Amino acid sequence: MPQPRKILVLNAGHGGPDPGAVGPSGLKEVEVNEAVCNYVSHYIPPLLSVVQAQQTKTAKKGGLREVVDSSNSLNPAIFISVHCNSSINKNAQGLQVYYANSPTSARLARLVFTEIADILENETKWSKLASASYYVLKHSTARAAILIELDFISNLAIEKLMRTKSWQQDAAKAIIEGIRLHTGMW
Repeated sequence: MPQPRKILVLNAGHGGPDPGAVGPSGLKEVEVNEAVCNYVSHYIPPLLSVVQAQQTKTAKKGGLREVVDSSNSLNPAIFISVHCNSSINKNAQGLQVYYANSPTSARLARLVFTEIADILENETKWSKLASASYYVLKHSTARAAILIELDFISNLAIEKLMRTKSWQQDAAKAIIEGIRLHTGMW
């Protein structure tokens, strides 16, 4: 009897009434997050079932709980929340990956961090790989849960890159490669 496919839950951070950070020329974080998650869903081999958990257009305070509850109901192997960072320092740039407090989450985070940093060439003094207690990580029941801050949308040069299909696809492919290395599935 074939094994059921493992589930990957992707959360494009923000959404609904919350666009997230907005770049200097008006690019909304949620637009980048959704594009990258859509590319991950499109390019990932069918060995994993990919489900996107989003905040609804009407979600207000309960939005994160809604995302986590939806994800947890699926008993996912992996939960990934995709974001863009922002800073008052307009020169800030670099990748940050946070993980739930578990060895499995830490391993996935390290692999995804390495792949994104290599492909997007965005490991800088602002880069960070760390455990965190963000709501979506703290309350996820996935075996591995991470939150990715792809780069700083508040940096005009980075925002310009984030607008491009090639940058979005490269970010997605790096995430997929980190997942592949973590799961060993393909």
